[in-house]
Amino acid sequence: MNAFITYLIAVLIVAAAIVFIGIVAYNKKLDRIVKGEERGTHTAIPEPKTTAAVTYKTILIIFVVVLLLNNQRMSFMVDNLQSQLRELNHDQDILFTEVSEIRSALEQYAKKIRTADWNITKNESIKDTLDVLMTISLNEYSDDTSVVLDLNGEEIAFEKTDRGVYEGRFSVNIFSEYARVNALITENGKTVTEEVNFPGTFIYEYLPIPGQECTITSDHSFGKWKYSGNFRIACSRPEEVTSASLTYISAGRDLKTIDVTDAVINKSSIELEKGLDIVNDLSIRMEIKTKEGYTVISQSLMFYEDNGEHHDQFTRVLDENGKTVWEEIAE
Repeated sequence: MNAFITYLIAVLIVAAAIVFIGIVAYNKKLDRIVKGEERGTHTAIPEPKTTAAVTYKTILIIFVVVLLLNNQRMSFMVDNLQSQLRELNHDQDILFTEVSEIRSALEQYAKKIRTADWNITKNESIKDTLDVLMTISLNEYSDDTSVVLDLNGEEIAFEKTDRGVYEGRFSVNIFSEYARVNALITENGKTVTEEVNFPGTFIYEYLPIPGQECTITSDHSFGKWKYSGNFRIACSRPEEVTSASLTYISAGRDLKTIDVTDAVINKSSIELEKGLDIVNDLSIRMEIKTKEGYTVISQSLMFYEDNGEHHDQFTRVLDENGKTVWEEIAE
């Protein structure tokens, strides 16, 4: 930029010099003509205004040309700078990713537990029970290292099966909940406690608890609802379903109940019912009966007008006698 200013000043100085020399030459020639020293000349005498105008236009053209050349140069510099910035951002993203990977690796290595995996199988002799085979691999271990799992206060001793690998077998009730599961790792008389990644409940692995995947639009204006769309009932174990029904609810009132057994088992889409007498909201209640004799009831809100009313949303599991054995209420 400084080079451009210097170049522009030099051009203007040269142009000013040309104007000055032209004016001086013109005045001398005009003076000789007036004194009669240049008789018989047929050279046209240009007007002062014409001479100045031509000179100024010449300077202006030179100035514009210089600006255009510099603008092209500046555009090239800006493009080059933007390209360098993009490359810098790309390099920065790569560096950030590498740093994150290194940090994760260091954090993982700093822990005693490298991995914790489990497999579950249904216990055929005890109702509502799953058998769990859990494997814990350690980063650091010795010959006297021992591993004990703290499962809701119950301590389960693991056996060493390979170098740094320990296995434990135990059973869980499908309705039990596990807020925090810890492994107690003892080595040289010192015990370290580390949290183990373990499911909070196994009910979703055992019963067809329904969830909705919705594509619905709704509008409430002039006291009327306009709505359309569809939804799909998704559950982890559709093969356990014997029957399934769906009830549309508005303002706490059942509007219509339809059979959706095939849709649940085949995970197919359900078109939202038309012409429902909707007040301020629309909810659906799913009722699924299973081969084990359980009834899963799940109620969820589809759309509503916010008027401060409470909307019940929950999932309950009833046994064959209609007793609630598990419940989850949405806030």
